[in-house]
Amino acid sequence: MPRAIAFTAVLYSLGVLPELIGSGRGLAEALKQKLPLTRFYLNFKVDIVWAGRFLNKENLELLTKINPAWRQVAEDVKLIEKNFRLKLGPKTDADFLHRNLTSNVYYLWRAKKPLNETISQSGKIRQSLG
Repeated sequence: MPRAIAFTAVLYSLGVLPELIGSGRGLAEALKQKLPLTRFYLNFKVDIVWAGRFLNKENLELLTKINPAWRQVAEDVKLIEKNFRLKLGPKTDADFLHRNLTSNVYYLWRAKKPLNETISQSGKIRQSLG
């Protein structure tokens, strides 16, 4: 598996989507500078909202306590929600099941227990590992 796929698979498996990293700060800066973001990325909001369904805010909060670098990702989420006037997170039953699985991944990881089955289950819901 290429490193980029493994990297994104880890993020998705924890419920922290790579699409969100930097997007909130970038969106805020584009709005501040009055840049026509949607002219260059037509489906930006659609893509972010779709990815946001798989966000596990609880895991992100726990990760910020382990490493302060995650605070920037938490800030991205807040800025996206503020500027798009919406809440990211699970919407459908499948999304909530995914959120629960990503919580399991976090706790299994912290306990140094096997993750393979739980990661596979969450990937099936997303229809992708990374």
